[in-house]
Amino acid sequence: DLHSHSHLSSSMVYAYDASENVEGTVTLYLPQGKKADHLGIKVQFFGRIDMQHHSTEGRPHYDFISLSKELAPPGPLYQPKTVLPFHFRNIEKELETYRGRNISVKYFVRAVVERKFLPPIHQEQEVIVQICGTEPEVNEAIKMEVGIEDCLHIEFEYERR
Repeated sequence: DLHSHSHLSSSMVYAYDASENVEGTVTLYLPQGKKADHLGIKVQFFGRIDMQHHSTEGRPHYDFISLSKELAPPGPLYQPKTVLPFHFRNIEKELETYRGRNISVKYFVRAVVERKFLPPIHQEQEVIVQICGTEPEVNEAIKMEVGIEDCLHIEFEYERR
């Protein structure tokens, strides 16, 4: 059984600023006294744009970030609990997480255990990316003028909040 980001509920969502490194742990659990052979354990980081089926022309998504790191070489696992830390440093996360009617932008970490003669075991954990900017120092009022030449002139001024 593969669990990503131990000690935390699977309903928890992790939020990162666009400039932060993405890091965590992959925790694998085995029943006591059991052994598991694997062909490698890796962690992947994806930035993905999901599009609705009617606009994709056969492509339901586009991965604009796709990184992979090997956490463990092929071999057996004996321990009931194996914790493997991972770090994705200096990733340019240029888009903010977004969910819309026709398109969404999402980021996620996927842990994969490759196995011989069996499909890989994998688990994904979505992460939220936000781009934090600084608030402008001066918030000038919005001005609008309307009128009829040489007859009527009205000026509106709105404070920004």
